[in-house]
Amino acid sequence: MKRIILWMLGLVVVIVSGLAFELVRETRQHTPSLLMACMEREATFMSWVCKQVFFHDDFSAEVIATLNTTAGIRSVAVLSDPAEADAAFGRLRDAGVDIDATDVTLHHMTALHAAAIDGDVHQVRRLLANDAKRNIRDDSGRTAIDDALEMQAKSPGQPQ
Repeated sequence: MKRIILWMLGLVVVIVSGLAFELVRETRQHTPSLLMACMEREATFMSWVCKQVFFHDDFSAEVIATLNTTAGIRSVAVLSDPAEADAAFGRLRDAGVDIDATDVTLHHMTALHAAAIDGDVHQVRRLLANDAKRNIRDDSGRTAIDDALEMQAKSPGQPQ
């Protein structure tokens, strides 16, 4: 009887290990932006897996190049926890994502433009604290400050 119980326990361990391996393998295929969305929105265990992959796996040169053509550093704005967003921001910077990269699909706006338009004060502060350039102009010739002033004029009751 002990032999059967040990055999069944061993089988359960093998199955669970295989499923965990497959889960991590599949998760490693996601982009940093999807990993951060997963960290924010998924159930506790899956969120933890996504966080581990995001912070401990290497991003390919191709992924970094894509982030640098889409102002990819702005994707940390999906994270509601400021400490986690700061850590993710640092992780992307360390991986080679350019803080001043422009989005070639969105009028060459930078992450600072996007944060100003969104009224995301935390992201604006994070970008400025990390030396984001304030004078980069998008395809319309506007700076992030121009966008922030326009947003403020549209919503004068907002304290930011």
